[in-house]
Amino acid sequence: MRSSIALVAAAALVVGMGAPAQAYDVQWRDSSELPGDGQVLAVDQADGDVLAMTVLFQGSQVVRRLDGRTGAVEWSTEVTGGLTSIEVDPTDGRVVLAGAYQRPLRMVVLDRDGQVLRDEDTGIAMSSVADLEVDPESGLACALGPVGGKRDASGWVTSCWDRSGALAFSRGWRPREGLTIADELLIDAERDRVYVAGTTRRVDRARSKRQDLVLLSYDTGGALRWQKRKSGVVFPSRLEAALDPARGRIHVLAEPTTIRQPTQLFSFDARGRSRFVRSYRDVGSTFESAVAVTPKGDVVAVVAAGDRTSIRTYRPSGRLRTTHVVRTADRGNPGSLIPQVAIDPVRGRVHVVNDRGLARGAVLWSFNAAGRRTSSVLVDTAKSLFPVSIALHADSGTVVTSTHAWREGLDQVVSVCP
Repeated sequence: MRSSIALVAAAALVVGMGAPAQAYDVQWRDSSELPGDGQVLAVDQADGDVLAMTVLFQGSQVVRRLDGRTGAVEWSTEVTGGLTSIEVDPTDGRVVLAGAYQRPLRMVVLDRDGQVLRDEDTGIAMSSVADLEVDPESGLACALGPVGGKRDASGWVTSCWDRSGALAFSRGWRPREGLTIADELLIDAERDRVYVAGTTRRVDRARSKRQDLVLLSYDTGGALRWQKRKSGVVFPSRLEAALDPARGRIHVLAEPTTIRQPTQLFSFDARGRSRFVRSYRDVGSTFESAVAVTPKGDVVAVVAAGDRTSIRTYRPSGRLRTTHVVRTADRGNPGSLIPQVAIDPVRGRVHVVNDRGLARGAVLWSFNAAGRRTSSVLVDTAKSLFPVSIALHADSGTVVTSTHAWREGLDQVVSVCP
């Protein structure tokens, strides 16, 4: 997932359906004028601290650790630019950074106190980092990226390192014909598996209105255990994925990148067998999506489209449990082209950060599983801004947002708690 954390929670999503509306309040704000185009966030699930990395492709970048309760800066470390992804290992507080901007894959690891443990040009050819994941049980850190181009690649590379920094494996994959896009990576520590998902299409664009969905399964030694290719099943799409380790399920949500095409949800078991496929059209053009799994195995699929957001919940069998379309912008406001979405399965909440278009500011909209708005919090008041990142602390339900006012060069990191 793109700087996101896969959550398998301790309570079912449906608990939130009958619960009273719960307001969210700003806990703290961090304003800064660091160079770059905003800050990418990750949350240390062990203590709720926030890791914020500036987005800057030339020059150096800044990584900061903010106290999860107060927002105080615990440390600030400067690293070489070109890093695009950040994750945290809650077991020991390691911060893992990755990027492949105009160079091979580069990995940087910081310890709990911000000291550089590793800063390595790996030599692994990648044109970008599509996804970065860190498994808290095994400490395995894995990066997925395309080869030969970001959206028109000739193949993928999946590379993993153990907690000590030793390379566990690096494996490439290429389609027999055509071009491909790498999207999602999941680590299943219980089964010692690494799953990667993407799409492929023929070079002849006139014949490529539908693409193939590809799902690969590696063991943690890098051996390819199986590959699943469903031909012509998706329209041009971005993928999000969620793992249900208790049931051995992999759920892939295909968010269409072309207008008037359906959103699709694919479910596979741990052997790559298809369990169900669902296709629907709840909103128009879609700009951001997310998928998560509750402890009961329900699959929550969220698709944001400017001023509206679709929230669907499916049973493990694929049967539809609930469906709602909610407004995530002020009336008369078309909403953002780049909203940010997070799902909290513990409390049955969906969070969407949207800018206010011609008006000032950005709003964090929160809803329960019944589609009822539980809160709307103004997280930024600047003009000409856009949402950059959103992250969630599973235990407390705290939501952290990042916005960037590009005219003023001002970043806001805001913690909002129930």
